[in-house]
Parts: sequence; C-alpha cells; structure tokens
Amino acid sequence: MNGSAKFYKMILIILAFSISLCPAGTADTDPNRPALRQDPQLAKIIETIRQKHDLPAIGAAVVTRDGLERIAAVGVRKRGTNIPVTVRDQWHLGSDTKAMTATLIAILVEEEKLQWDMSLRQIFPEQTKKGKTPNTEITLRQLLQHRSGLPANLNWRSYPNKGSLRQQRLLVLQDALKVDLEQKPGKKYLYSNLGYVLLGAVIEKVTDQSWETAIEQKIFKPLNMSHCGFGGLGTAGKIDQPWPHGEDGFPMP
Repeated sequence: MNGSAKFYKMILIILAFSISLCPAGTADTDPNRPALRQDPQLAKIIETIRQKHDLPAIGAAVVTRDGLERIAAVGVRKRGTNIPVTVRDQWHLGSDTKAMTATLIAILVEEEKLQWDMSLRQIFPEQTKKGKTPNTEITLRQLLQHRSGLPANLNWRSYPNKGSLRQQRLLVLQDALKVDLEQKPGKKYLYSNLGYVLLGAVIEKVTDQSWETAIEQKIFKPLNMSHCGFGGLGTAGKIDQPWPHGEDGFPMP
C-alpha cells in the first residue's frame, strides 16, 4: 500500500477546505479568510432537501481543484428558534474524523512506525502480558475496516472525566481487551466507534503525543487547515453556532 497516505490526503482535501472555513473563535472580519457569499441556486437546492427530510439545517459547498466555487447554508441553528445558520458557521464533524484517523495511521505505516497487520498485543505488550486472546490479536487493518468484531460502543459515560485524554483512552483499551467480541476478528463488517478509539490510542503510543496533537501536526498543518478545533461548538447557553440535534431532530446537550 505504498503511497496510501498521499492517497488519503487527497481524499481529505475537500474536508480540509470546508473545515478551514469554520474558524474557532474568529470574527467574520478575519482578513486571513476568503470572502464568502451565499449562493442562491445552491441554497434553493439544499432547502428542498432540508424540508423533505425535516432537518434543522444543512450546509453545502461545491469544491473543485481550483478551490471553493459555491457555498450555502439554510435552516436554523437550533430547532424551535428563528436564528438562521450562515455560511461562516462552525459545523461539528463526527465520524468524518475517522477518515483523518485512518490517514494518520497510513502516514505512520509509511514512516515504518506501524504495519497494517500488527496486533494490539504487539503494539501494547505491557497491556497484554497475560498472553494471546482473540481481542489481543485484533489487527490495525481489522480496526480500520470495522472488522475487529468489537461492539459499536462501550458505556462512555462510565469512564471518569479525569486525567488526560490519553489516560482515558488507555482505560478504554484495557476494557476493550476484555469485552466479549460480537464476531471473530476479520469475519464480518461491524461498525465500531470503539475500534477507532483504540486506533487513537495506537497513534498516541507510537507518536508519544495525544491524538489531537498528532492530527494537528500531521494532517491539519500540512493541509493548511488553520481553523480547526476539538469539542463542542459555540458559547455555552447561547445560540451563536449550530446546536447538536438527536436522531429525532430535536436539540440535545
């Protein structure tokens, strides 16, 4: 898979450009950002989609090799209010960051710091001293492909909000090594957020950096993604950025 990191970086260019238009804590007068204007035709298209699916808001952009060609945002920041979204609003990327994590793993493979078929036991010998189990033999490739057999999630609320994020991910790793697998590793596609948390722990072990720092240094900076951040958006108690909404379409913490 020589060149895989470069390939994945090309895939990320559109994401990179869209995120770079979503600055954290930066005023609309920032001279380092391009001028943005709502495209009426694109707005009309996505408003039809928004109404059809009863969504609070939609943002969309047309990006080519020459850069941003059109951008539009329609709807409201929070259902039940009349505060509109804008083309400069920040949008929370959830599982899209899995592509970024996969790209970072590919970079580390090309740097010969990892191999696709390395197992968790090989990467974390100090955590797997008791020997081989199906869980310890899960490979990077299986985690990346959602073929590890791991469940989709653990009970995230059960983990203490204490210590560094790296320490919290190690706690997750320890539990993942003991959890019952839903399938034998490599046999079946089962989407797993847990698997990508473990990949974050792998990145931290190999780079001796937090996942957040590694992503900034090896993904954001090389792609000139200068306005990225982590965590919740906007100001607590205000509606100055789009709120998260649940599957029922209503606002949630």
